Amino acid sequence: MREGATDDLTATPACESAALEPRLGLDGVDAAAWEPDSGYADPHGATVGYAAAARRHGAEIRIGVTVTGLRASGGRLDRVETSAGPIATRAVVVAAGYRTRDLLAPLGIDVPLTPVRHDIAIVGRSAAFGGIHPVISDRAAGSYYRPEGDTLTLIGASSPHEGHVDPEVERDRAPYQQDAGTLVARFAARFPGQDGAVLRGGYTGVYDCSPDLQPLLGPVPQIEGLHLACGFSGHGFKLSPVIGELLAEKILTGTTRLVDLDLFSPARFAAGRPITSPHLYSVATHG
Repeated sequence: MREGATDDLTATPACESAALEPRLGLDGVDAAAWEPDSGYADPHGATVGYAAAARRHGAEIRIGVTVTGLRASGGRLDRVETSAGPIATRAVVVAAGYRTRDLLAPLGIDVPLTPVRHDIAIVGRSAAFGGIHPVISDRAAGSYYRPEGDTLTLIGASSPHEGHVDPEVERDRAPYQQDAGTLVARFAARFPGQDGAVLRGGYTGVYDCSPDLQPLLGPVPQIEGLHLACGFSGHGFKLSPVIGELLAEKILTGTTRLVDLDLFSPARFAAGRPITSPHLYSVATHG
């Protein structure tokens, strides 16, 4: 039941999970997967690390400069308009989350993204709880639980659509009180004895959800030189290393070796070929 980015995943009957984490309540759980080498990354540290590496390789990062528009001529991208003046270019990757829609709309291109704001509740575990628990992806209840330090746990929802549509993606909003209460209740149900866990606060963030919850990656057919990386539906952070590699390869060579990037083409929805899978995650529906 631990979530991370590793292939070292071992299926186990639910009863064996009690040996791994004796404090778990296993109501509604038939099976589990244990990933002993998984973990999580600090988003601030990862971002700073990426920026430093980009600078070492010659990138120029313009903090505080706003992209205000994209310009094309004869079906080919030719410049980016910014608050600091235009930038002439033959290739652009737009990785602006939901705001990708606004940037491409003047070019006559509709990017089907929905901004869904998600709540994160922070609880203080009871003093009797003991040491930290593993990162838990609770697909039965539809939530995840990640320890933060020695005494806190972050709680969020698993389903990309379990949230509130909010196009004001830059606004800093507190969690909805009712939603925070639901998240805390799921945590207490999965860890019996944590009815006394104290809500310490929380925060929110916005997913850019695509219709099939898969990213839009690669060239936009209508405009030569225009490429997208958006619609990650909550998975962009962990996918970012390979996404950068794939897009760079696609732009420079016209193809990709690791996976066929055309599967994720931004044109797939207009062509009526959304990505489907016979083995989708199943998440309980909650009111």
